[in-house]
Amino acid sequence: MTLSAALWQLLGKNPRTDGEDERSTAPALHALLKEIDAAYPSRPSGKPLSFPEDHGAHGDLPMDAWRFAGTLRSEQGRRFGFQLMLSRLGLRPGSPNRPSAWASYQVYRGVFTLTDAQDRRFYAFERFDRAALGLSGYQRSPIQRIWLEDWTVDLADGSGDKPTFELRAEGEGARIDLRLESRKPILRAGASGSPDAGGSRLRAYFISRMEASGSLSMRDNRYAVIGSAFLDHAFGRALWPAGQVAWNRYWIQLDEGRE
Repeated sequence: MTLSAALWQLLGKNPRTDGEDERSTAPALHALLKEIDAAYPSRPSGKPLSFPEDHGAHGDLPMDAWRFAGTLRSEQGRRFGFQLMLSRLGLRPGSPNRPSAWASYQVYRGVFTLTDAQDRRFYAFERFDRAALGLSGYQRSPIQRIWLEDWTVDLADGSGDKPTFELRAEGEGARIDLRLESRKPILRAGASGSPDAGGSRLRAYFISRMEASGSLSMRDNRYAVIGSAFLDHAFGRALWPAGQVAWNRYWIQLDEGRE
């Protein structure tokens, strides 16, 4: 299911009719996203970030996006790359006023990828689910967790400025079970440092280097792995411009410890 179809379905709107292509729905989707953004009350953009709370979802804002990515190597020197991205889109603030167990104003999207450098193979998986019936969501206790079915991000230790996360994700023929321990403090990006053209509409922070350890499975082979990773978490009121948009960024981690 595409994002546009999911939005229309959850909001009770009428999706495009047969014969219409994606380009014809772009203006309507843009208007729908503007309607969603306008439904949320304003929130002061200068509010200081507070941890561990800001590691979690921000239900009073329309969106959150968490992206973990890194490079791994096995004991035999085999090299891998991974990415796990979870994002939340709020369609309306609050909870639906109807008794259905399927009712939700939150939808989660996930992307999980693995790269096998030796065999030159790339695995990619994508999911969408509403935050109902336990399919996806965010919990504050007993441990902070963001999940999308069996893809999970747990805040194992958020007591200081160098948090620890545990990641689990599985697709057909691929799986990661990783522990990421921060080796550098959280980098807070203010309004001027936000990574989008919307300025203070989008808040963000980054952890530029985390030590990764755990296991990776690929094509029935399991590897104990170590490596390096990073996190960026953005949240706020970003608006999607009409038309197609590409957002390309590169993270470079040097062996000498700089990023």
